[in-house]
Amino acid sequence: MIKTVKIHDFGFLVNGELNVPADEQNTDFQLMLDWINEGNMPEGPDIIEPDYIELRTGEEGYAPVGEQLGMLHDGSWKDHIKAVKQKFPKTIKGGVTIGDVPQELLDAAADKLAGKKSIA
Repeated sequence: MIKTVKIHDFGFLVNGELNVPADEQNTDFQLMLDWINEGNMPEGPDIIEPDYIELRTGEEGYAPVGEQLGMLHDGSWKDHIKAVKQKFPKTIKGGVTIGDVPQELLDAAADKLAGKKSIA
């Protein structure tokens, strides 16, 4: 009996413990589509929002050490650090939000429901 469905990168997590792939040949996937057609809605995927530390040290943050050493030499290092701190202030706390349920999944459930109705 399905109580909850959570969308993940690898497919779906049913009842917090069963991993179900997005495969129409999988019987658990078909049961999940039936569950949706009964009026239930899966929970969207977790969207992890980085905090200011991750952003400052990431690709768009501080320059690599070698470049920063060059900036120290030419006098632009303080401006670089200031610009990165302004772009990614400490007020960016990060966190997790819930994303949207993919339309393809809802469409697959609707298609299955339409198929059942046409057979009856």
